Amino acid sequence: MMKKRIAILSLIFMAIVFIMVMGNSFTKEETNKEIKRIEVCAKTDEYSNLHQVEEASDLIVKGVKLDKEDNIIERDENGDLLATYTLSKFKIQEVNKKLYNEKNSIITILENEAYDENTRSIYHINGYAKMKSGKRYLLMLQKTEQNYYVPVGVNYGKIAINSKYNEIYTSDKNLKEDVKEIQNKAAKKYNFGEKK
Repeated sequence: MMKKRIAILSLIFMAIVFIMVMGNSFTKEETNKEIKRIEVCAKTDEYSNLHQVEEASDLIVKGVKLDKEDNIIERDENGDLLATYTLSKFKIQEVNKKLYNEKNSIITILENEAYDENTRSIYHINGYAKMKSGKRYLLMLQKTEQNYYVPVGVNYGKIAINSKYNEIYTSDKNLKEDVKEIQNKAAKKYNFGEKK
């Protein structure tokens, strides 16, 4: 009688372990599905020097990206991608240029990257990489008709204080070099050499 109980309990235990292992392998398969990065090319203004970027800016600020953000994916009736962006909150700490009477210390930045949960894809417009939450940036911005701000020339107007966060996801080596050169000059001019 005791041997039967031990045998039955052993079978139940092995069945539970088997179910847990199999369930875990299916879960891992689903969660390990690779996220695709897609560069979307769009016509944007290009700049050859820092002065041009500054002149095109309505607002030049230093501050921190906050955690609050909304991914926006717009598709047409056929499911084709129309627009993809993220609306991010940014806390202004210092203003260097202001054309508009911006009274808010927290503004909304339209960032040209967004994650699409349905396709498990991250879309990068012209290689733009979103700001990292909690990190400090110098932003050279243009105001949109919807009262958002967007970095000038997509990539040119976003400079991380810590240069390791100045990412750009593009295969265009010339664009990468041009953007990096302007970002480096802006970091020196606006005294962003500090590491925070």
